[in-house]
Amino acid sequence: MKAKVSIPTNNQPETQKRWHTWTLPGFEGFPVYVILGDIVKGNRDLRLFERAAAISFNMLMAIPPTLIFLASLVPFLPLNNTEPAIIDAIKLLSPNEKIFENVSAIVTDFLHTKRRDLLSIGILFTIFYSSNGLMGLMRAFDRVSDATKFRTGVNRRLNAIWLTIILMLLSLMIVAFLIFQSNMLAYFFQSFEHNSTLVTIISRLSMLIIMFLMICLIYKFCPSLHERSKFFSPGAWFATVMSMLVSYVFVYFATNIIHYNKVYGSLGSLLMFLAWLSISSVIIILGFELNIAIYLRKRSLKKAPQQ
Repeated sequence: MKAKVSIPTNNQPETQKRWHTWTLPGFEGFPVYVILGDIVKGNRDLRLFERAAAISFNMLMAIPPTLIFLASLVPFLPLNNTEPAIIDAIKLLSPNEKIFENVSAIVTDFLHTKRRDLLSIGILFTIFYSSNGLMGLMRAFDRVSDATKFRTGVNRRLNAIWLTIILMLLSLMIVAFLIFQSNMLAYFFQSFEHNSTLVTIISRLSMLIIMFLMICLIYKFCPSLHERSKFFSPGAWFATVMSMLVSYVFVYFATNIIHYNKVYGSLGSLLMFLAWLSISSVIIILGFELNIAIYLRKRSLKKAPQQ
């Protein structure tokens, strides 16, 4: 009885070859497999989660003064009928009814009272703590010594302050957008039967674009690279998409599955927010590491012919 001889096929090597050569737009022709391998190797000693924890703390400290400043500024702006639009925007962004009630009560109190002293103090605290948050990002980014150059603490603080001012102006644009978008979209789409759904979709797409631009600014000007990356970078696309996905997953689990408010009350909202902020910080660092991996590959390719 003759033994059967198995003849190996070439399908598996061809599949591996395709996987090892598959690339994406913005990767400068480098395979995704190679870039992911560089990210994994580069983060073995850089303590990814420790860097993310530092960013989360600084960002957490920057959020309250920023919100106080924005809420104190709105009553001084020459805008009419802003309260219903702002309340509608808060309802659109709130994951559940409990958070909406708490936040809307605080915002309504700010809108009805002009606080000049709180506005002046708020802008100082906003610039200080927000620049601290950006300095935390800069320190986390600058730990990649092969791609970054040295800069002093004063230079880092000045860069953080002017970038904070730019992001604050962009945040004011977001506030203006939230005020006008409900009335404007309702006016344009009032003939549609399901205009509320359409307004919600367009509003979330607009917020996604604004988030993408803010991440692009951070990746462009926060790191002290020898050569600045492109404004629309692969890392910015990755961070934006993943941040939105994580946000929707958190909202879905918090609303439909976990029911944390029934167990922890208001403390549960804080715990969920801290978890979301921590994961978002990891995503921001991974997006930067993606840009760095492409940058280092591109730089080594340029140096190869010279050697």
